[in-house]
Amino acid sequence: MSLHDSQTSHLKLTSFKIRCADIGDIISLIDLNRRWQKTNLESLKNGFLSAEFGYDTFLALVQNKEIVIAEIEGNIAGYYLVNNYSIDGILIRHQKMVDDLIAKSLIPINSKVGLGVQVLIDLNYQGIGLMDKMLHYLINLMAHKYEFLFSTISKENQKSLSAHIRSNWRVVDEIDNIYCIIYGVVIKNKF
Repeated sequence: MSLHDSQTSHLKLTSFKIRCADIGDIISLIDLNRRWQKTNLESLKNGFLSAEFGYDTFLALVQNKEIVIAEIEGNIAGYYLVNNYSIDGILIRHQKMVDDLIAKSLIPINSKVGLGVQVLIDLNYQGIGLMDKMLHYLINLMAHKYEFLFSTISKENQKSLSAHIRSNWRVVDEIDNIYCIIYGVVIKNKF
C-alpha cells in the first residue's frame, strides 16, 4: 500500500464538509488552483488545470454562490465551480462553443447553460468520492439557474475525462485538442 493509498484509506473514515466557499477561503483557493496548473506540475498523470483564476474571479464566484468546497480537518481538499464571471476570455470561448453545440442540436435551443465549470481535488483527497458529493451540492445550488453545465477538458488530461464520465458528464463534441462536455442539471442523462 502506497503512502497515497494509506492516506486515502484514513480519509474514508474522516468527516468532511461540503459547503459554499466564503471570502475567507479565497487565498487558499487561489493557491490550490495555482498549484494544479499544467505549467506548475512535474507530471500530468494525476490531472491538471489549464485555467488559472485570481482574486477577482474567485470573489465573484463566492459572492454569486457558484463555488462549493470540500473541507477536511480545516483544509480545502477541493472545489467545484461554475465560472460565468471570468475576465480572462474563457467565458467568451465557452459561450461560442455552446452556441456551436446549440447550432448542431447537441444542446436544446434557449437552454440555460453554466459555463467554465472546473473541479479540482487535491491529490491526497482524490478517490474518496468528493467529486460526486461536491457536484451534487453544486447542482442543488444551480438547478434554478442552469439546465446544463458546460466545460472543456484537454485530451491530454485523461484522468479528468474519466472522472467526469464516471460522474455522468457526457462528451458531446471534440474541438482540436479538447473535449466539450456537458452535464444535465435538471434532466440528468438527457443525452
